[in-house]
Amino acid sequence: MAGTLDFCPRPVKPTCVEDDATYAQPASRKACDDDVKRYIAATFNFRSCIAVQMENVIRDTNRLSQKFKCRSEGNRSCD
Repeated sequence: MAGTLDFCPRPVKPTCVEDDATYAQPASRKACDDDVKRYIAATFNFRSCIAVQMENVIRDTNRLSQKFKCRSEGNRSCD
């Protein structure tokens, strides 16, 4: 689909999970927990975006195939 956003930003894993300092203080654990929750939400959004993109590709492919078949049969106005 020309003109639509064709990019799904991949979520960035929070580095705090691997950082020992994260677990030293309640505030840093809470901040990391918030980061992990945002990452999980972003992952679901990424998955939804990919699904939409895949549907768009399938739809565009089907339209192209139908147009080719139509034009191959000698028709000039195939939409």
